[in-house]
Amino acid sequence: LSLGLTHYRINTRPDGSVPYLDRLLPMAQARGVTLMPLLQPEIDWERDTPEELYRRSYDLGRGMAERYRGRVKVWSLGNEMEAHAIIQPCEMRDDGTQYPCEWGPAGGVGPLEYVGARWAKVSAVLRGLSEGVAAGDPQALRAIGTAGWGHLGAFERMRADGITWDITTWHDYEGVSEEFLRVLASYGKPIWITEFNAGLDTMSADERSTMVRERVAYYRAMREHYPIAAVFVYELYDEPYWGDNFEARQGLIGLDAIIDGRWRIGAEKPSAVALREAITAPAAPRHLHGSAP
Repeated sequence: LSLGLTHYRINTRPDGSVPYLDRLLPMAQARGVTLMPLLQPEIDWERDTPEELYRRSYDLGRGMAERYRGRVKVWSLGNEMEAHAIIQPCEMRDDGTQYPCEWGPAGGVGPLEYVGARWAKVSAVLRGLSEGVAAGDPQALRAIGTAGWGHLGAFERMRADGITWDITTWHDYEGVSEEFLRVLASYGKPIWITEFNAGLDTMSADERSTMVRERVAYYRAMREHYPIAAVFVYELYDEPYWGDNFEARQGLIGLDAIIDGRWRIGAEKPSAVALREAITAPAAPRHLHGSAP
């Protein structure tokens, strides 16, 4: 709250993390913070059939939505799942042509840049979650999207498969272009950037702060033309237990190691100060939210 954030996007375990949410929801509500839990079932991409994945996802979505009906307003369904289906060098496209062996993985921009057999499993999970949440709580909003990075073809596949959603989500680490926003807006849903950050581990603290300010200014400008309704920072806290992974140092707030492998909240970073100043500046965006790992 001291940063001006109002929403918090959080992971849940494949079972929904019910005990965790039962404790966390009252705490968040008492502080005026809205939680957006992320649902994704246990998945074995190699062994599970689309039918198994649909049923598991439907049961998870319905069970969680029923339990928290009226208390959880928005569910985030799946996380960057389309990446599993992106076509790799030498693989066959669904139209029978071969993706060039000398190219790297496809960019996911078009529907043919995903392998049909793998996409069928991704689709089963997303459709199951969407239909399950709708059955459990018809008033709850369903947020579905991609990892960003040009993965627009997944939305075309979702629409072709009859998957329904209420909020179009996108992750922005490269600087989402107006061209991409135009495509996202064409689906007629509010756009939520559910992850954004500087994204480059080689950046200095000052460079990260500058980019945070620039991104907030960009979203403000673009929302005059496109339905950008919310923006989430990834991530609130560092994750030093990731080791050398860039996510270990990407938080707005650091974590300090204490005894027995535990951590405590550390100091705000310059990017946190930059974000607070950007939010409180004139013409601040309607919604700017924090995101959990």
